[in-house]
Amino acid sequence: MGLSVGITASTGRDSGNSTVLTFGTSTAGSNVAVVLAGESTVTTLTDNDSNTYVEVAGSRVQVDMSGYSTEVSTYVAHNINGRAGHTITVTSTGGFFSVLAAEVIGPATSASNENSAARSDTTEPQQSGGITTTTNDVIMIGGCIHDSASSGSNFTSGNSFTLQEELTDGSSEWVSCLVTRIVSSTSTYDVSLTNAVNADALVNLIDMKIAAVGGVSKLVVLNRHRGI
Repeated sequence: MGLSVGITASTGRDSGNSTVLTFGTSTAGSNVAVVLAGESTVTTLTDNDSNTYVEVAGSRVQVDMSGYSTEVSTYVAHNINGRAGHTITVTSTGGFFSVLAAEVIGPATSASNENSAARSDTTEPQQSGGITTTTNDVIMIGGCIHDSASSGSNFTSGNSFTLQEELTDGSSEWVSCLVTRIVSSTSTYDVSLTNAVNADALVNLIDMKIAAVGGVSKLVVLNRHRGI
């Protein structure tokens, strides 16, 4: 079975220190990748399915953006238990928060992540920095947090990446998006994004290789938002 993207979802918060994303019914044996971005410190990343999340090496970058020490990073839980009413909860020390998620069908359920990149980019198109794949069948998963305080901050995705989810109202949430690209040959790939409101961004990228024998995995992207 090849790689494909299943369901996607996104949500944001504008107060408090806890964000909950509800998927619905998850599948046993899938993976969950979680991208966290923003200026507050994450204290817990849990779900109601007894899974453990581990940060993907090289997926984290931290810089000052509009007076906030912002960061982006990606965590992955492999081979999850799966359940109806699956939710993921992130608590942090404060600030706005957003959650973007996409279901990915077919990746390996252990050691699936081989490459990652992350950087701050102040010039559009904004990019993660390239990663070179080492296997033929891979899904690329990119996350972005954009320093815009305006509503209508819509994204356009380049380099053949598909825009799966976006949060675009910078007046009530960190503007953010989730993009994917499925590739069938080894090469160097890079996320490329533009936004209707030109501003600084943090962009990261990881890959997930295909399972030796079919399978299902889940991706979740969470973007922490600016405090007020």
